[in-house]
Amino acid sequence: MAEENGNTIDYRSVLADMEAKRAALDSAIANLKIFLSGRASVGEPPPPRQPISAEPIELHKGALLDKSLPAAIKLYLSAVKRKMTNKEIANALREHGVESTSENFEGVVSGAIKRLGDSGELLRFKDGWALAALYPEHLRNRISQEKKPARKKPKAKRATKSNKKKKSQEPMIVASPEGVGLESRIEGILKSAPAKTFASEEIAKALNALPQAVSLALGRMALKGKADKLPGKLYQANSGKLKEMKVG
Repeated sequence: MAEENGNTIDYRSVLADMEAKRAALDSAIANLKIFLSGRASVGEPPPPRQPISAEPIELHKGALLDKSLPAAIKLYLSAVKRKMTNKEIANALREHGVESTSENFEGVVSGAIKRLGDSGELLRFKDGWALAALYPEHLRNRISQEKKPARKKPKAKRATKSNKKKKSQEPMIVASPEGVGLESRIEGILKSAPAKTFASEEIAKALNALPQAVSLALGRMALKGKADKLPGKLYQANSGKLKEMKVG
């Protein structure tokens, strides 16, 4: 016992408190070294896992000054032993010595936190992130399973509108009835309405034939006198009037 300024100081209690904090910090450092060391070489047993103290550890202001961002995040969460949001972690890292030239430091920290979460070193809860090593294995496995996205069944390919339109516009070539040629079929349409004028496309549609083939056939029929060609690329059944006009 000792007295200072009239107050009694129990140095034994102070020493015991300091030793307890040192033991907790040593335990956290030992566990962090295990995480950073990776897997043991093949054939060697893994290093013994040290028990992690449940008591939080208070870090001094510059404790994270020389640490990389992922190491600083893990060390801080290992010390505070509670769940924290991205913003809380970013503010705590700055307070404890992490420097950055980025204008969006919280965004940089959030990216590092996500990568640590993807690798299984951090666990994501509804109210924040926490160090995975602080939780039992069955809980870590369950959270990692819930994080995996469900596999989607591949959707059957559907014909696009452009493909449907293209297919509908493709002309169908239909064979003429036996003994009946294209010119005869065109002549039949023209004679079915002698006074009416027809465009080649209209006849092609009626015969379900290629427009180019119908246009060529009409040209030959006009030369042979089987059809009258009128202005505007229109055709009519041969009435004999055009021939009379040419002779006159």
